[in-house]
Amino acid sequence: MRGRPFDVLALYHPQPTKDQHERGETPKSEVIIQPHLVVATSQEIAGTMVAREIPEEYVDKLERVEVFVRPFSE
Repeated sequence: MRGRPFDVLALYHPQPTKDQHERGETPKSEVIIQPHLVVATSQEIAGTMVAREIPEEYVDKLERVEVFVRPFSE
């Protein structure tokens, strides 16, 4: 099967600090994997490829990491 291009990126959604929580603020999400293209045979495989790129310091916080994958469009 031939590969197709997919746009991918990953965000980290940090926990609010105690002060932020008391003020009802939500901390800004951070891009931890810049948007880029990968070539994969399916959207699931493209997601696995970007998940492998998650930096080491976020591995213990995966519940707060969100991976985005969509088919490439011109």
